[in-house]
Amino acid sequence: MRLNTRFWSAVFPVARILEAAQNDDPALGSAWRDRMKFRQQSFLGMTEQIASLGDLSSAWDINEAAAVLYATAYLDTWRELTLHLGWTEDEYVAAMTRLLRQALLRRS
Repeated sequence: MRLNTRFWSAVFPVARILEAAQNDDPALGSAWRDRMKFRQQSFLGMTEQIASLGDLSSAWDINEAAAVLYATAYLDTWRELTLHLGWTEDEYVAAMTRLLRQALLRRS
């Protein structure tokens, strides 16, 4: 999650423009969806790795878990918690990591 918050912090000015224009400008919409599809694929790969290690909770299949991970790490969640609610990077990382561990990982 630390990488996620650093990513959104770095790209936020451009991401905000792409996200806002995605429904009005086909080229910007395509650029935004392309980047989000790449993130979805990255999270799917992470989730497949977790499952291959036997650490994915049996409550989830790989695609559902990847979708939850993607949505949790999405711009809106990061923006709301850090920019609007004033969470620090450390607070965001700790809370999102705790949430995802409890939700997605097998309990030992």
